[in-house]
Amino acid sequence: MTSQKLPKPNTPYKSWGEFTKAVWYWGLHYMDPAILDRWLDHAHGEMTKPRKDDAHLLRPSANLNCEMKLHLLKQGFKPQSDKRNLGPTFNVGHLLHAHFFAQVESALPEGFLMSPEQLVNMAMIDWWPKDPEVAKQEGSADLLLTWGDDAQDEAHAYFGDRLPARTVLIDVKSTADHIWKQKYKQPLLGTSPDSFGYESQLAMYHTALGLEGSAYFAYVNRNILSGKNPPAMVEMSARQIAEELERVKRRVTESTPSPEMLLTWGRQVSWVCGAFGKSMDDAMCDFCVPCSEFWPVEIDV
Repeated sequence: MTSQKLPKPNTPYKSWGEFTKAVWYWGLHYMDPAILDRWLDHAHGEMTKPRKDDAHLLRPSANLNCEMKLHLLKQGFKPQSDKRNLGPTFNVGHLLHAHFFAQVESALPEGFLMSPEQLVNMAMIDWWPKDPEVAKQEGSADLLLTWGDDAQDEAHAYFGDRLPARTVLIDVKSTADHIWKQKYKQPLLGTSPDSFGYESQLAMYHTALGLEGSAYFAYVNRNILSGKNPPAMVEMSARQIAEELERVKRRVTESTPSPEMLLTWGRQVSWVCGAFGKSMDDAMCDFCVPCSEFWPVEIDV
């Protein structure tokens, strides 16, 4: 019987991204049913848990990608009520996360360790607000992979002589087919807007956890679930993390009423910003109405 664990490769993996995709593939074919059952039970608990009423707080998981959002939050504006009712979308995300974690746990080689849903203490970032009435003090990082204290030989067996940073942070994102295709064909940050603040969140968690090296997004195709559609692994380098962290610091510590996303990306974010007051009903951003009122200058998008 073939081992459930990912075998040692003939050619070493060049990065944590390559290694993670290989583990995902192996776990898809050699899933441990007991591990999958446990993760599906966990997903059910997440799906039925009441959502927290914390949208008015500064959160590492949202709203850190635009100056105007943080300015409005600090001025006491509250996000619009969610008219889109994204509960079912979030539930699908919980299921896909559970399946991803079960695949990785089933196939992760001996000597390697996984820490899913790792608690993040935001106080480790000195400029993050310490008042819990203003900002969330904790976050949850999707997945950490590392090798154990006595597993140096195993690490070399999978990565060769050029070892990556010992621990990597991976943020699992379930996404639509067209976004997955975009990320798979062009896995480079900075070529499209960070519409949901994913890069800001990853930079914050990576820093608060005291990690080194790169981090990764694992974009999972939620429309076509098969082995032909592996996660698109998008690297966020140490340099990109440091640069994004400085941008978030500026947004958090300063108070500038500027629609940063719209001014930077224009028409590419009109679906997020509501074409700046022209089509608010379909806007994804919860701050588009007060934003348009606070900055009444016409912007051609």
